[in-house]
Parts: sequence; C-alpha cells; structure tokens
Amino acid sequence: MDKIKVGIIGSLSFIAEKHIEALKNLESDFDFYGVCDLDENRIRDQAFKYEIPFWTDYKEMLEYSEIDLYVVAVPNHLHRKIGQDVAKAGKDALIEKPITTNLRDADKLIKIFKKKKRNLFVMLQMRFHPALCMVKQAIDEGKLGRILGSSLNIFWFRSGEYFQKSTWKGVKKLEGGSLLNQGIHYIDIMQWLVGPVESVFARIFTLFHKIETEDTVQAILKFKNPAGESGIYSGAGGASGTLNFNIFTYPKNFECSLTIFGTQGTIKIGGEKMQEIKFWDVKNYPMPPIKKTAYILQTYVYADIAQSLRRGLRAEISGGEARKSLEIIEAIYRSAKENKEIRFPL
Repeated sequence: MDKIKVGIIGSLSFIAEKHIEALKNLESDFDFYGVCDLDENRIRDQAFKYEIPFWTDYKEMLEYSEIDLYVVAVPNHLHRKIGQDVAKAGKDALIEKPITTNLRDADKLIKIFKKKKRNLFVMLQMRFHPALCMVKQAIDEGKLGRILGSSLNIFWFRSGEYFQKSTWKGVKKLEGGSLLNQGIHYIDIMQWLVGPVESVFARIFTLFHKIETEDTVQAILKFKNPAGESGIYSGAGGASGTLNFNIFTYPKNFECSLTIFGTQGTIKIGGEKMQEIKFWDVKNYPMPPIKKTAYILQTYVYADIAQSLRRGLRAEISGGEARKSLEIIEAIYRSAKENKEIRFPL
C-alpha cells in the first residue's frame, strides 16, 4: 500500500520537530513530503535538509494534490482558519493542541470536516503514555471500584522572557489562555480517566506575569462518573474533582500530578509531566510493570492515524475527542467570569 504523504504547515516551530521525528520513526507508513513556513531562507534550508519541496504560503501548498495529510503546527488562533482550508481542499488534517481557542470555532471545524467527509485528528499524545494507559485499563476494569474523587495539580514555571519572546503567548485573542495552552493535555487525561464532567466552579487570576491571560486557576469539578462496583451507576452521584494550576512556581516546573480515589484503590500519577506512577494501592491488584516506549509519544499518535486511514478504524483522538477537554476549559473561564457554577453541555 502507498505511503501516506504528509506536509507540515508551521514546520519551523519547535513542536514541528516532534512531528518530523515521529514521521521518521514510521517511514514504512508515512512519506514526509513537504514543509511550509513564513521565513523563506530558513524554510529553504529545512527543505534542503530533508530533500523535500517547500512553500511560504500554505494555500499554495494545499494545491499540491499529492499530499494526503496536513499537519497544522501554528499558533493557536490560526488552527480554525487553516484547518477549515485543509478540509475545503478535500484533505485530512492533524492539528496541534488545542484544537482551537474556543468551543464555537471547534464546532465549526468539526462540522466542516464531517461535511467534506475528511478526517480531523488532534495531537493529544499523553493518551498513549504506557503508565496512563495502565491506569485507564485498571479503571475500565473496575479495579478501583467506584471513583469518588480526583485531584489534578499543575505547578509549573514560565518566565517573563517566555512570554516576551513570543508574539502570541499570553495574548488572550491569540493564545486563548494559559490553562488552555499549558494544561490541556492533563485536563484531557483527567476526563479520559475519571469520566465526563457535569459541572464546574472556578476562579482565575493573574498574580505574577504581565500578560492578558491567567497564570493561576482553581476549580471544583463534578463528574458524571463511570460505573460503580456492580457495573451500574451509583445512586451516590458522580465523583468530585479539584484542579490547581499555576505557572509561577519558583524556580522551575515542580509537579504535574493526578490522584484518583476509588472505593477500592488510590493511584497517583506524577512527575514533572505526569509521566510516572507515584503511588498505587489497589485492593487485590498489584501495580503491573509499565511498558517502556521505544519512541516519542507523538509516534504512537501517527501509528494510530495510519491504522485509521488504512483500515477505517476509529482514531483515538478525533476532533470530537479533543473537544471534550476544550469544553471543560471554556467552562472554567466562563465560571470565573460569571462567578457561578457552569453545567454541561455548554
């Protein structure tokens, strides 16, 4: 079967290097076929390095009909517009997180890909981390009993320089928000493991950085809850959850953890980027060994996409899946602005 030809829009970005590495890891499935960015001198050098064509205008790139899958690795506020143009060109897209900066744009994007009968994928690679997959399996099999609560803590550091050297980070209209840009992977994992959210009450503040967006968030979440021990929904109602987020933890990233409390077990996933099991005590279920990854996590997203495109299987992270974490974050922002509990769906 022919390889899937891939072009990257925004190929000079830091995150695009992860995509290129993933594509190189899967050369039997993918053909890294073209790059596009605004800096003509640098993009020419990049194209020369990989011996592929380059463009400085993505619309001209879209006319290059041999490309099957377009990667959108540009600032957040450009995701919707470029994504829509990819769909209109009759092509598939893989968009970097977040899918868009707001729910309205996400719904428009999902709708046009559905209308054009094309595939929309989103890069939320943490779902493929072996430790997180192991926790997911334990919860799905009922090993923790009924989930009672969870606590997500993201304590990171972003310097003033981090925002000053960017033209869009920290700018509300362009970035969408610090929680959206920095924390969406882990909010996605929280809802993926604990279940869909029923309501949110939140507070946001900007206490340290000179930016338009927030640098700290506290939220209380109510979950609809997965099934209880007997396999049916418990009359006790859904699980509770807390979120604590900041990007002013001195002097560097300190913790990104999710603790899950069940009637038959407690698990804490932690480390700087939620990459290891810090605590595991589950009744009659010792912690299994964690598989080691052979490649960066983005590789497994591409492997999943290859299976979806070649065999018609449901992709793990479609536009609809990516919408879930965006809806939670938008509810957090809305709750803080309106000073009230926000119920789902929005």
